[in-house]
Amino acid sequence: MLGLQPTNAAALEVRATNVAALAMYEKCGFETRGSRRGYYADGVDAVCMTRAPGERPVSTRELTRLLAGLDVDAARRPAPPLPERPERVRRAVVDAPRDVAFERASPDDRAFRMRDRVRRARR
Repeated sequence: MLGLQPTNAAALEVRATNVAALAMYEKCGFETRGSRRGYYADGVDAVCMTRAPGERPVSTRELTRLLAGLDVDAARRPAPPLPERPERVRRAVVDAPRDVAFERASPDDRAFRMRDRVRRARR
């Protein structure tokens, strides 16, 4: 929901021993607000983190780049433009769809109907 409605505040709790998750959440703009002692069943503390409303949402691309170790500015740079693609070859007139498929061969000649065309099976 954070990405869909960036005006909402977000809160989460994470294990104090989960260093990787804590670092990821900090890179995504979460700040530590407190902790809960013995929160988990095995006695591990929970770190409470929040992200203020109105901050720019983190896209999947940006999150991937942050997790790869890029700094925030590099992660937020827009993607490079896509290379130009050559125009696709247009279909030949004989392959254009027809209103009514016609028989090019008899069923004995291994012809079959496919969509609105009749194709002959390869021998």
